[in-house]
Amino acid sequence: MNKPIYFDGKKSIELSQYPAEAWEWLTGEPDDGKTGIKEYFKAVPWLYRGVTMRADAVASMPFSIYSGENEVDTSADYQNVVGWLPNPKHTFKLMEMSATLLGSAYLFNVRNNAVSLDLKYLNPLTIKPIIDEKKGLTGFKRTLTRTVVYEVEDIIYFWLEDPYIEIGEPETSPAKAALMASGVLANVDEFVAAFFKRGAIKATVVGVPVGTPEGAKTELQTWWNKAISGINNAFAAKVINADAIEATTIGEGVDELQDTDLTAEKREDIATALGVPQTILFSNAANYATAKQDDLHFYDKTIVPECNFFQYALNEQVFEPAGYRLQFTPEVLDIFQEDENERAQAFAHLAPHLPVDVVLRVLGFELTDEDWASVEAEKEAKEERAQAFVQNTSAPPQFGNADTRSLADPLQDHLSKWKRKAQKRIKNGRCGVIPFDSDIISPTLNAAISGALEEAKTEDDVESVFTSTWLGYP
Repeated sequence: MNKPIYFDGKKSIELSQYPAEAWEWLTGEPDDGKTGIKEYFKAVPWLYRGVTMRADAVASMPFSIYSGENEVDTSADYQNVVGWLPNPKHTFKLMEMSATLLGSAYLFNVRNNAVSLDLKYLNPLTIKPIIDEKKGLTGFKRTLTRTVVYEVEDIIYFWLEDPYIEIGEPETSPAKAALMASGVLANVDEFVAAFFKRGAIKATVVGVPVGTPEGAKTELQTWWNKAISGINNAFAAKVINADAIEATTIGEGVDELQDTDLTAEKREDIATALGVPQTILFSNAANYATAKQDDLHFYDKTIVPECNFFQYALNEQVFEPAGYRLQFTPEVLDIFQEDENERAQAFAHLAPHLPVDVVLRVLGFELTDEDWASVEAEKEAKEERAQAFVQNTSAPPQFGNADTRSLADPLQDHLSKWKRKAQKRIKNGRCGVIPFDSDIISPTLNAAISGALEEAKTEDDVESVFTSTWLGYP
């Protein structure tokens, strides 16, 4: 007799193939790395110090709050004008610690009729984003003694970028990148603690004669553990029957840890993953000049980008909807002020010998498009003033047997422009006549240079033309 079997057409899969969000864990949730991070943060000094250093730096970053174009509040004299950020330093510090450890951070947006009243930090381990395959982020679940579902607007979220996650919490973080190195240091500390806890006795196998009854073995093991092991018995004298019992050492002690290369390497790994220079984490690692430069790099390469990340997320989710704008101002920090002073001194030394735009770029000044436009306008105005001076002078410019550096500034500028134009055309594969209109370069010199450029094939040929062609010409 045939028995019909009803089939819905769906292929069965193993339970392990379901994604993590398909499960509602009541107890015994598997470790996804967060538990390890939590324990290592508490137990590994280098990880703890690195994370707190980042958090302290972010918390102490100066900032301003704007309403339109008007500055309404600053960190220097904070008044909580917005009304819902009573302790920004505390909040920013917790946000940074959470993001560094887990790659994400959350604030609860306490609201009343869509008006923010307070921002409260939330434990990231209690938050799960609700992500729909089509709609994207639709809310959050917070689990303490019970699970509560919140709307997207109720939670201010910060997720570090992860190239393998399109939307949602990242699977990586600076601390997770340091997880293996932290584990090595934690295990070393645990080994040393356990070694001294058992009385500084190496792991030992106790041998007994064949045929020893099980009860006697158990009694001997108990006696050994009580009499030999333990820090209280480390220096006590014990008498045993050596002919009947043989103790064989199979483990190692702390002597094998004298080679510090391993632990030093793991400390460096932690510092690298956290973006904290070793000279900051290890106070005796460098001289003053190196440490000062590393302080600048720490802020410039790690802290400022982190503050920009928080600034963007806060503005988008809470400040701008309330009509405000948060702006971190790292440039007012002493470390950046000192750097600016040094660059200003360098500018004063270089400006008389090089064009202003070249000096600004060499020293790494970050100017806006408007600033660069002003620099170019001033440069053109200077050239016009020099050209007018030459035209109003009865004596023509004099040339000697010297290179372009000995020429008058207006002529030097025009020759430099012509040279750059010629080199650019040569670089783009365009040879032949390279004209250049100038009221300062004399017709005779213009013709000499033009003729020489017709034979130029490389950028070096062009350089040679502009360093020798006019020699001997009036």
